[in-house]
Parts: sequence; structure tokens; C-alpha cells
Amino acid sequence: MEKLLVELRETESNRAAGWGIDRADPYTRLGESFVAWLWLTGHDPPSNQAQALAAAHPDIEIRTGASVTYAQLQSAQQHFADGKGIYLPRDTLNGAVRAIELSEAVAWTWINHRTNTLEIAIDTYRIPHDVGSVMLTGDPNTYDDNRWPPEDQLFAKIAEEVRTRIDVPFDIVFQRIDPDERHR
Repeated sequence: MEKLLVELRETESNRAAGWGIDRADPYTRLGESFVAWLWLTGHDPPSNQAQALAAAHPDIEIRTGASVTYAQLQSAQQHFADGKGIYLPRDTLNGAVRAIELSEAVAWTWINHRTNTLEIAIDTYRIPHDVGSVMLTGDPNTYDDNRWPPEDQLFAKIAEEVRTRIDVPFDIVFQRIDPDERHR
């Protein structure tokens, strides 16, 4: 299956968005335990060569409808550079909030073949309370030290900053950089 996927990706290199091997659905694929799939951008049918290859192998599927190619996701991942050069927040709290570089909070980045997105894992515990507070309020003179900023709201603010850097679909997810580190 892997060799067939490589051949299909080469055949459809200008449209390849994702690929993988999954357990087959036992109700729709009787007798087959695995199915390999290739996801292509757009809704046009695959090339004749790719269709012929898939037709010769019942355990291969070609899907269409992805929005960006794997190459575009890879380029965005490299351009994002783990958040280097993205500073949170841009304003300061009466000069007391240091702007942190997003790379200090990025645990990893990963291209998710199934969702056709770039995943960016953020450790919100690496974003100091004062920085998170200013990000959420948008007011450098307002600081709430009584609560940890809600993760979904903080991720939305981070996504606004990331969106200035990359133009492919992405998801921000939570991941601890050091699971043994105590909550600040």
C-alpha cells in the first residue's frame, strides 16, 4: 500500500493534500482490513493514470475536496517557524508586561493529513498571566490577576496573530511542553 501511495502522490503531485492508511470499515469493505487513501485538492476527478491505479487495487481510495496541497501546508509550516518573530502582546501594561515571543509557548507544529490543516500546539502555561490578560482585554491598562485566561479565548487571540503569518487552514491545540512543570 505504501508503494502505491507514493506512486499516486507522484502522479497527482500538483494536487496531493494528504494521505494515509486506515482500518477499513467492516460494514462497507468486507474482507479488507486496511484501506489506503489519497486526498486531492479541488473537486475535479483524479487523472486517468491515478484512476486506473486505484481501480486495479480495491484497497485504495482517492478522495477530492481538500482546500490546500501538502506542499502549501509544508511551506506555511516553515514560514511560521514555530512562532519566531510573533510577539504577544504588542502593547504593555504600563510598561510592566514584557512581550513574549510565541515560540516560547509553541510545543510543536504538525501537518494533519486528515483535516488538511497545520496544527500548532500551544502550551498556555508558558504565556504569563499578565500577557494573557492584556491579550484578552486588548487594554494595556487593564489587568486581571485573579483568573487564568480562558483557553479558547486565548487561542482565538493567538490565532489572530498567527493569521498574519500564514494563509492556510490551521488549528491551535493545547499541549504541555513540560508535563512536570507546575501551573504558574
